[in-house]
This record gives sequence, structure tokens and C-alpha cells, in this order.
Amino acid sequence: VHFKESEKIFSEGDHGSEICFIVSGKVQVVKSGAILAELQEGEQFGEMYVIDIMPRSADVIGSQSGSFLKINHRDLCRLSLKDKESFILLLLNCGRDISRRLRRMNELFVREKNKRCVTARLT
Repeated sequence: VHFKESEKIFSEGDHGSEICFIVSGKVQVVKSGAILAELQEGEQFGEMYVIDIMPRSADVIGSQSGSFLKINHRDLCRLSLKDKESFILLLLNCGRDISRRLRRMNELFVREKNKRCVTARLT
């Protein structure tokens, strides 16, 4: 699938059933106007659906024209039956990326909390 710069690929709240793997270009993951992440070639988005089967948690917008491959839920199920090793590797990589992003969010949260504590003490 090809996308252009500034093109909205999907929106928060959308019901989607696929993981998207970036082949070229970049996308931004945006929530309430804040950029949560910028992803590039070799990274994926939409993977949270595989874990929690919930609507999209953020907007994804092209920040540099490119393309991505989609794997839908049905094909993931087929992969799990036909090629368990590849399926497990795919899930492990998705889990690792989710874990890295969570760690990054935890660090940002703590930094912001510490800033607020220092500001409150100074006032």
C-alpha cells in the first residue's frame, strides 16, 4: 500500500484487523495532537490489535511518502497454522517493539513527573 506525506492511514477509534510493516517512508503515530512516535522502514504499526483486539489507539499519518505491507487477522491465523516458527518470530518482534515503546513512555512519564515536582517546589 502506498501513502503520501500528510496522508492519514488510519484514525484513532478505527476498527482494523491488520499489522502494517513499513517498506519505505515514515509515519507518525499521533494522539490528541501529540506525536507519540515516528516510525520508519522495518518498523510496524497496528500491532496492538494482535494483542488486545481493540479499536486503533491513535492516528497514523504519513510523514514521508512511502509504502507498507499489510497482514490481516485472517492471514495471521493461517500463518500460525502453516508456519508456526515464522508466526512466533513475528509475534516476538511485535512484543519487543511494544515493550520498547512502553519503556520509552515510562521514561517520559517519570521525566515529566519529576519536572512538575521541581516546578511545584520552586513556586
